[in-house]
Amino acid sequence: MPLKELAERLGSYGLDFVPLALAKAIADIDTSNGKLSPGRLLP
Repeated sequence: MPLKELAERLGSYGLDFVPLALAKAIADIDTSNGKLSPGRLLP
């Protein structure tokens, strides 16, 4: 699902941290090799 929707859904459960397989969990961000940096997911 899109990152914003995923964050809102997880936030509604009161979770601060969740282990994710990024390529499977986030649909609207290219998580392939070399496309993701530590600051990429921050708003």
